[in-house]
Amino acid sequence: MTTSRWLALAFWATMGVGMVVDAQAGASGNETGALLIAVASAWLMFGWYLADSNEHNIDRTIWLNIAVVAIGIIALPYYRFRYFGARRGAVFLGWAIAAFVGTAILATLFVAIVYGFSDT
Repeated sequence: MTTSRWLALAFWATMGVGMVVDAQAGASGNETGALLIAVASAWLMFGWYLADSNEHNIDRTIWLNIAVVAIGIIALPYYRFRYFGARRGAVFLGWAIAAFVGTAILATLFVAIVYGFSDT
């Protein structure tokens, strides 16, 4: 498995952990945990972008690097559409949406099973 795939898996695992932490913390919130997870997610997202562009021999611009760090949710689909074309960009976007939905479902099920199904 390539480095970019490992980083993508680590990113989605971190997102799942973040969802569980947010659900478990409830209304009281856990700002420290949320901040750490956000930093780890951003770091993994940028690492994936670097690994993916290196694997495909793509010269990155400084502005795209900054955009991936600042607004990764917009910059990464742009990167895939720009350098890989509309079809592969759309496939990437579809997989990203499916991964997000799947992660949310798994995190919800985990929280429901571990912390109970009650409304309280």
